[in-house]
Amino acid sequence: MIALEQELPEEADAWGGLLMGGMFMKQIKGQLLLFLLAAMLLVGCQEKEDRSLQGEAKIPQTIVGVFPEGAGENRKDTGKEQEKSTEEERVESIEDTYAVVSVEIREEKVSLTYPQISGMENTSIQDKWNRMIQEGVDAILKQGPWTGEVEGSYEVKTQNEKLLSLLLRGEYYQEGMAYPQQFLCTFNIDMVTGNNIRLAEQWDVDALAKTLLSGSGYRVSGELEKDFQERIEILYGNAAQLAEILADFDYRGTSDLAPGYSYEEEGETHLCMQVPQALGGYVDVTLEAALAP
Repeated sequence: MIALEQELPEEADAWGGLLMGGMFMKQIKGQLLLFLLAAMLLVGCQEKEDRSLQGEAKIPQTIVGVFPEGAGENRKDTGKEQEKSTEEERVESIEDTYAVVSVEIREEKVSLTYPQISGMENTSIQDKWNRMIQEGVDAILKQGPWTGEVEGSYEVKTQNEKLLSLLLRGEYYQEGMAYPQQFLCTFNIDMVTGNNIRLAEQWDVDALAKTLLSGSGYRVSGELEKDFQERIEILYGNAAQLAEILADFDYRGTSDLAPGYSYEEEGETHLCMQVPQALGGYVDVTLEAALAP
């Protein structure tokens, strides 16, 4: 800048003015170019930073307000979970009072599982029924000798503070028989008194016999309903004869097997009635609740 202030010849002054003007313009253009480049770089960096920040911001935006799959359903099912919990507590309460445990017999040609009662405060009732159930199993096993395997197990049909209803069933083979023989027995126990509950103590067997012969007021499980209704009189005779058989249903406290059995399940009475072995040995007859005494 100092050199530009020195005096120059007139001609030189003109060229020098042009030169200085050109140099000055070049300098300005260079400065403008540098300024523009710097500005573009700054803008580019700012846009890149903004995009980066926006990309980072998208992550929490995606997560916020998103619930695990089925979370809404879980909230809706709270009542069901509480109901399930209440049911489990009720079962645990029964199990605290008493439990049904399994005893297995694994011998040559015999594979049988039967129930025993455990944990009762009243051990006299518990011991009495464990002995009676054992006697019922022995009565079945005494029907040998077997020519094939004996297989059986049990089901708990009702278990609460007042009633225990058990169904023991299975099959066995004997020489000369075309079909496997079905065996079945039930135990209906008053858990308060320890008494044996039989069908004739709960139902009017005369009225029940007439109902069964009428073909209404009950349903038969499986495919035999129509055949059973059509042939019940052939199998059991008239109303008086059927009533006499029904009066002898259920465990009698002896080793003798009964002509039929009953059990309770979900508030309904079921009859296990004999039919020819070719048809399965027994049919399950459920009495309509309206008929209950």
